[in-house]
Amino acid sequence: MTSDSTNRRKGRSILLTAALLAFFLCLGTAGAFGAQQGYELKNYDYTADVHKDHSLDVSQKLTVNVPEDTTAITVYVPKGSYRVTDIRVKRGGSTVTSEDNDFAVKVAIPKSAAGKDYVIDLRYKVSYFKDYNSSYDRLYFDALSSAWKVPISQVNIKINLPSDFPENDLQMFAGQFGTQDTTNKASFQVRDHTVTITAQKVPANFGITLKAQLPDGYWKGALDYGWVANLSALVFAAILLMTLLLWLIGGRDPRMKKSRYAYPPKGMMPMEVSYLDNGRFKTRDVVTLLIYMGIRGYLRIQEYAPKKYRLYKLKEPSVHEEKYVRSAFDIIFRDVYEGRAVEMEDLGSRLSAAFSEIRIDIESGYTSKDMKSRTTLSRVFRIISMIMLGLGTGSVIILSNLYAYTDNRYAAPLVVALLSIATIYMVCSSYDNRKELETLWYRVRMGVSAACFAGVTAYSAYMLWLDLNSPIIPLLIMVMSFVCLWLTVLMSARARGNAAMNSKVDGLRRFINTASEKEISHILREDPYYYYKILPYAFQFSMMEKWAKKFQYMDIKPPSWYSFALSGHAQTDRMMNKGTVSFAFSLISFARTIVSEYDGMMNRERRIRFR
Repeated sequence: MTSDSTNRRKGRSILLTAALLAFFLCLGTAGAFGAQQGYELKNYDYTADVHKDHSLDVSQKLTVNVPEDTTAITVYVPKGSYRVTDIRVKRGGSTVTSEDNDFAVKVAIPKSAAGKDYVIDLRYKVSYFKDYNSSYDRLYFDALSSAWKVPISQVNIKINLPSDFPENDLQMFAGQFGTQDTTNKASFQVRDHTVTITAQKVPANFGITLKAQLPDGYWKGALDYGWVANLSALVFAAILLMTLLLWLIGGRDPRMKKSRYAYPPKGMMPMEVSYLDNGRFKTRDVVTLLIYMGIRGYLRIQEYAPKKYRLYKLKEPSVHEEKYVRSAFDIIFRDVYEGRAVEMEDLGSRLSAAFSEIRIDIESGYTSKDMKSRTTLSRVFRIISMIMLGLGTGSVIILSNLYAYTDNRYAAPLVVALLSIATIYMVCSSYDNRKELETLWYRVRMGVSAACFAGVTAYSAYMLWLDLNSPIIPLLIMVMSFVCLWLTVLMSARARGNAAMNSKVDGLRRFINTASEKEISHILREDPYYYYKILPYAFQFSMMEKWAKKFQYMDIKPPSWYSFALSGHAQTDRMMNKGTVSFAFSLISFARTIVSEYDGMMNRERRIRFR
């Protein structure tokens, strides 16, 4: 028993010793030069000839201890805000591939070098781009990149400078990335325009950088990427030309003569004006229907408390009315007893059902190709124009960062392109709905949308300006952007029949806006009910207040279909005392309340549906 226990203890001791030995061997391997990459880098001999055109001819002789069974070793040439060309390895075969941040040079190792020291003779040329800083030129490059992931036993760096190189500001910076290690310092010496740097036992990620501030214009004939700005301008010129061609081919409205009309076109109901204009039916159109039915004597609207309303049934719509008017009336007053009112809390669901009925009927009247509010071709052309302008704005960011050393080179351009397309859509949407918006609200909405687009475009132009230090091309690009934007906004052509009808509706809109007292007085003598006939159209045009002001000093009878019963006391109509303007404000408040209640009900139903 004792012998067995002793054997077990010995076995555990041996296992523990073996585990500790393996652990320390791993530590030793991790600390050995080159073990992380599978080889040991003994000597790093770097020579660079600096030329006046701000280019360097680089020679790197890397002495590596080749492990057994190694047939290839990969070394890296860092990328940056410069051009690296003519990468080659003297003696032996090699392949060069481009990775995210480096050029990977895979060097074939002969079998005879296994277990011995082998010298990789790497040559390449680095060409820097023209510096647009007007204050000074500079020398700045890494003689030893901190991206090296293996320690180096011996570093020997020799840099040959031009004979007229000013050496008074020449500096060297050396250190290990991410640490404050001071035990590994490189020696730095300048003599006869030759810089000599040496260091021993350099750890991984240790970098050596040479820096000098030089007189402006010292570099002569450096690579010039000013062509990037010219290319950006050409890109936008091409986008502008394409957008103009699309607008000319299929983006223009048919030409119609502008006139003024005191009455709406025959057969054009006020509820159809919005759909005629933009091909959409809105909650506002249902409110217009209620006003229309009140004016026609089919219902009465009662305001019994601030922003509280009831609807009373007066009589059935005429058989000559549009089918959707009669259908909507039946839906709103379905199962309502004689003399009873439809309360606001019950109105939402009834209006929702009426909304669907009206929309189907109105849409069916505009299905013909000739009555489309927007032709299919113009819709497609507008989308193409949006995408072209958005991608053009993003391309400026790509071109301005073409020679910048950034890992996420395409993230910012993509975001800018998407933001540009979104802001273009905002501007187009504001313009498309201009006839339904009040003038002030339209200006605010359009101003905000255009400002957002200007901000995105200005950012792209600013990024280009940072590289060029010249505002001419960036400003030219901004001007072309806004021309493209305006053509895109206008690229929404109507079908000919729709354009003809819309022209007449616009004629009524112009009359409401510009009619004189004399013209109105003349019409009232022949048509005393004229104010109320045009009222629902004025409401659809968001011009009801302006329409009311034209009649405020005329003898307009108060409406029998709109009554006030505030604070529990029946009142004489306020119109009797304050006229058409006061009534217009009451009707506007009614419309806003109904729209708010209806939209609120629909939002609540959506939330319940998606729970």
